[in-house]
Amino acid sequence: MAAVIKIFGSSTAHYMTIGAGLHVDVSDLKPIPGIADTNLNLVFQRWFDADRDVNWDTLIKLCDDFRDQLGKAKSNLLAYIGGLAESHETGTKQESKKIDPKEPLESAAAGKDKSKSDDQKSDPPPDVSKYCPKLDDIEEKILTKKFSKLTGEEKEFIKKVRYILVTATPIEYRAVMGSIKPTGDDGQYIKVITKDRSANFILGKYESCNVAITRTGQEPNETEDILVSVQKDVEAKYVIAIGICYGAKESKTDELDDKTKLGDIIVAKSIIDTEQQRIEGKDRSTIPTEYHCGTNLFNLFKHSEVFKIEKKTVKVHHQGSLASEFTLFRSKEAKEEKLKYVQKALGGEMEAKGIYRAAKRGGGFEWIVIKAIVDWGTEEKDKMWQPFGAVSCARFVLQCLDDEDEP
Repeated sequence: MAAVIKIFGSSTAHYMTIGAGLHVDVSDLKPIPGIADTNLNLVFQRWFDADRDVNWDTLIKLCDDFRDQLGKAKSNLLAYIGGLAESHETGTKQESKKIDPKEPLESAAAGKDKSKSDDQKSDPPPDVSKYCPKLDDIEEKILTKKFSKLTGEEKEFIKKVRYILVTATPIEYRAVMGSIKPTGDDGQYIKVITKDRSANFILGKYESCNVAITRTGQEPNETEDILVSVQKDVEAKYVIAIGICYGAKESKTDELDDKTKLGDIIVAKSIIDTEQQRIEGKDRSTIPTEYHCGTNLFNLFKHSEVFKIEKKTVKVHHQGSLASEFTLFRSKEAKEEKLKYVQKALGGEMEAKGIYRAAKRGGGFEWIVIKAIVDWGTEEKDKMWQPFGAVSCARFVLQCLDDEDEP
């Protein structure tokens, strides 16, 4: 997803054309000044979710069909694919190879799948597919409504929503949706299009707790805009980012290596923005900026030391931070170079900075980021831990919400 957005970054004004070419519904995307980037992100998010001909060939054909509008995107696309061919040493033309473009989308850390690390081989995750419904099955149970068309009962439900659950990738969204119940007895979920029509959220229930679920994508600007739109309608007290991340294992001491494993859950005390840099001659250094998560939410989740699901027990870590940067690391060295400036980071992710900025824009909510380690942000990444990490994180959060009193 990150690669595709970057490739087509020069063509945001043509999101309607791109949507039509990819057979994506764009009827609800409005040409409001300043949100073309968001609309383009939504187009590609829907393309990935539909999972119809999601490959590089389709994008090449799209550019060929609309050469006048997407000529520069075609050049960017071929350059990117050429880079993949060189880095993977395939020796073949990538135009004819079906590369899975969802690999960056559903991963907290980039890098082509190569080999499984020792801990992945010796202790594979249990099957949690029953907790993680397919997107098509979820969609069949969703009724979409504009805010103005909601019933009085549905509007009252929204007034009692205290938590917005933020997901970025399809696997995170599926895991959260597999953990909640519909608002009514008919088995249907209500998806609400926000009043400004720039975002949507789904109403759900976990025991006695009313929640709203939204998907934002991994780009922080998109996360910020979507969350601001949702919060205007929901006015929730708390926002919780749920999902998966990479671990910082390989840049830490041996002692910490023994403490963090794949599947472990990180309840972040803070996020650290690692994108700002200082340039002095040929030298570059990171200038980390720390943003602290909400005290009430941290206190709610800090009491569990372990979490167990499907007979597997994972640790819950409360004494660290998460690095946040919209970067897909493709090597151990690149990740370690970045994280050496944030020694207390237990891992990293992409979209949390957008949540902080949404709160700063007057969102009026307290927030926290809770994510499970599914890889180490290196070339040895394997996607086998993503479903387990997403499901265990979602179940952990919702278990704590079920047990909580009013914070």
